[in-house]
Amino acid sequence: MTRSVLALAGCCVLAFANQVHSQNTTYTAETSNNTSTAATFPGWRYPTPSGPYFNLPPSNISHVATRTLMYSGSTTNIYAHFMGWFGEANHKNVGYTSSSPTQVASQVTDALGRGISGFILDWYGPSETMVNDTAFALKAEAQNRNGSFVFAIVEDKGALKSCTDKTSCETNAINDLNYAYTNFETSTAYLKIGGRPVVFFFDPDTYCISCDWTHIKSSVSGNPLFVFNNEGGFTHTGSDGAYSWVFVNNSNPNDWGQSGLDSFYNKALANPTKHAYGSTKKGFNDFNASWCGANGQPCPRLMNQNCGTTWLNTYSDIGNHYSSSNQLENLQLVTWNDYEEGTALETGIDNCVSSLSASITNTTTLNWTIAFSSGGTENTVDHYVLYDSADGDNLTQVDVFPRGARSVNLTTEPIGSGTRYLYIQAVGVPSITNRITAYKSLTYNNNCAPNCGVPGASLSPTSLDFGNQTVNTTSTAKVVTLSSTGTAPLTISSIATSGNYAQTNNCGSSLAAGGNCAINVTFTPTATGTRTGT
Repeated sequence: MTRSVLALAGCCVLAFANQVHSQNTTYTAETSNNTSTAATFPGWRYPTPSGPYFNLPPSNISHVATRTLMYSGSTTNIYAHFMGWFGEANHKNVGYTSSSPTQVASQVTDALGRGISGFILDWYGPSETMVNDTAFALKAEAQNRNGSFVFAIVEDKGALKSCTDKTSCETNAINDLNYAYTNFETSTAYLKIGGRPVVFFFDPDTYCISCDWTHIKSSVSGNPLFVFNNEGGFTHTGSDGAYSWVFVNNSNPNDWGQSGLDSFYNKALANPTKHAYGSTKKGFNDFNASWCGANGQPCPRLMNQNCGTTWLNTYSDIGNHYSSSNQLENLQLVTWNDYEEGTALETGIDNCVSSLSASITNTTTLNWTIAFSSGGTENTVDHYVLYDSADGDNLTQVDVFPRGARSVNLTTEPIGSGTRYLYIQAVGVPSITNRITAYKSLTYNNNCAPNCGVPGASLSPTSLDFGNQTVNTTSTAKVVTLSSTGTAPLTISSIATSGNYAQTNNCGSSLAAGGNCAINVTFTPTATGTRTGT
């Protein structure tokens, strides 16, 4: 027999800190273009010059994280399909050259700001100079982001259009893929799974008819994973996975492609060893594409955006198939910047807000109204923000309100004294346009005492003593009450412990004036002696 000797440790005084969040901005910043869309892009409407926008002009759009549209607990990798051909004579002028390193840097920054962690570039082999140069610019920029952004290559069917028979198509594909391995896939920023580079294909069988993909795969360097488009990609020869694309119903422009998406997800779930890349999109309209009407297709092929509803529906459908306990591995947004097919998310999505206005009643209550046209709904609004300003130009974020809110008691808000300019902003769900009330349209005379509308906080107790506790075991939790003692809501940016202490709480991100919440603290000593922390 052996005898265990238990070492005991004492404990300490814990102190907690909370922070009131204050965000400073300007009216100009909240109304100016905050995307990588070129400043000169005019925006495209359909079917008339006054019709709905399919690609917005430079706008102020929501940078709420894209993941918030996914099912709760999602860990899905989020990428966007990327086009690199703008600036070529055979493509529309969107105001920038795709291969410009400055433009690519702006696009990566914009994507990261929306919670997108990589671009999957539509590529046509090394002979397509503009797109190939864009690939090198994207590689360099992704490498500059120190692991926060990746890129990958799609071998488009157009890369194989010059081959004349099965053998020449296979040779063409092998040469392209070996070039891609040498020049792109060896990059530390290239998209890999299990150390293997992921290579995508878009309709390669259009030209590579009856090609031996097992032979192609074995003839290229890097042991890549091959991912083909749509549900047939799961069973394609040589396939390691598939990605979903756009399903356009030529007889119903309001069909957002649910049946095609459902079929893809069902196929993905039936092939759990394959890598699945789901898709979301804002709509589709190729009326500005040079290929509109090609191969007997109608012109345009049309999937209405319906003021952002299509965008939301394609996310909701993912939740019909996946959950936190059954994760979708990957999501590809279709697309980041295919302007010519009306799928460009770079410009953002118009949610058809026709008016947003605010007024003050009974001297202290701010009310606001929001209206939509063309079937738009408030589901496209993520939240509302109240801004305070002394001069109408420099703004301080005062408070945040959920979708559906319409009023606030100004005496409970930390608004400056004297004559103030107040604004309400409707922040869209991810990639949807933001709106803010008109410049200097609302004046408020705040004549309350200097401390009116100031948040405050107190903790009870202010220290905890856990007594003796066995090393490497966890104590019973002790409760600390956080109270909001001011006359304005208390915004909580973080509650944290140090040392051998941990906490859980039900405080959320804010407490109303007069409210309170519980912080449950536990002690797990890692050594003997008195253990201190905060």
